[in-house]
Amino acid sequence: FTVIGFINKSIESWFGIEMEGSLQASLEIAQGYYNDTSEKTMYFARQIGFKIAQEEYLTDEGLNTLRKYIDEKKDENNIGAVEVFFSSGEREIYSIASSLNPNIMPDVEKTVVMDVLKGKETNFIQALDRGDVIRGIAPVYSPAYSGGVNNIIGAVAVSFYMPNHMTARIKDISTTFESYKQLKVL
Repeated sequence: FTVIGFINKSIESWFGIEMEGSLQASLEIAQGYYNDTSEKTMYFARQIGFKIAQEEYLTDEGLNTLRKYIDEKKDENNIGAVEVFFSSGEREIYSIASSLNPNIMPDVEKTVVMDVLKGKETNFIQALDRGDVIRGIAPVYSPAYSGGVNNIIGAVAVSFYMPNHMTARIKDISTTFESYKQLKVL
């Protein structure tokens, strides 16, 4: 009986270490995906904002050219949506991927836009019933930027959509890992 108990305990520990490592690696991959996507939202928001300032697109004649540029950038990079706000906080441009239902993306809260227009860029995840929206918002500075808030002429929001089937798998991995850790303590 001692030998059987020893063999059972050894097998449990071998598979336990392998199971824990696999679950932890899966969780890290999922978290890395969210982090990478968050960084991409900020990268594209800053890049589009720089282009807006450089080309002075926030004029009446520049808006059509800006719309075309945003549509190209969105399509090239599989971006879910791009929004451009004037310094008043009003949304001037909203471009959403053709593969997405326009009603799926919630509006950016006005308070968030106003904070960005004060120079505070931000990114966040919005959990929805049908998936998650990973969003980054950056200020657009005038070409003569000298560091002051008065030099902010607008804001750009870039959003990526993660469908429910992906978020559900990530939540399953997280729940399974947490359950495994609790069982391990027992």
